Amino acid sequence: MIRCLALVFLVFASVADAQELPALYDVYDVAANDVLNVRAEPTSASAIIGVLTPDAQNVEVVRTHKGWALLNVGEQAGWASMRYLTLSANQLEGGLPESCYGTEPFWSLSHGAYLFFDGLGEGTIRYKIVEQGVSANWNTHSFIKATSQTNSVTAIIRPAACNDGMSDRQFGFSVDVLANINGRTTLLTGCCSIR
Repeated sequence: MIRCLALVFLVFASVADAQELPALYDVYDVAANDVLNVRAEPTSASAIIGVLTPDAQNVEVVRTHKGWALLNVGEQAGWASMRYLTLSANQLEGGLPESCYGTEPFWSLSHGAYLFFDGLGEGTIRYKIVEQGVSANWNTHSFIKATSQTNSVTAIIRPAACNDGMSDRQFGFSVDVLANINGRTTLLTGCCSIR
């Protein structure tokens, strides 16, 4: 019986580790009066650095390791047991991450019906999206190109481990941005989040 349970756990852990990441997860099977601990390392003996409430939804998991999920709590990354996480119904599904940003210089990019770029001392500029797409192999890259009357921004986004260099947060997407603002072209690098 114990061998069967161990085998079921190993199969579950392998399936969880095989999930295409980053992805959104919801906390489940945690009692209403309890929390899901987020730990400094992927082990139950590691220090607790944060918690997730039993009703937490759309938690971005950027990596897994032997049944543990790497996710962000506040300004740091930590590990939570995959046993208490289930794949959320809200997924990226071949689109582009909603927000990207970088440091030194600080900049941010978000999109919906329009693309908004804030940085390089120009404040937030709204751009019309003129083209966007996903490579034939989503694991390679996706892109978005947007223009205003005199400026343009092109972002190339790819699934890759990324850190902003200013915090201990981890991200599942990296981005290169070519910004042409007021006749000056600048290449920026940063990280993106699904939500």
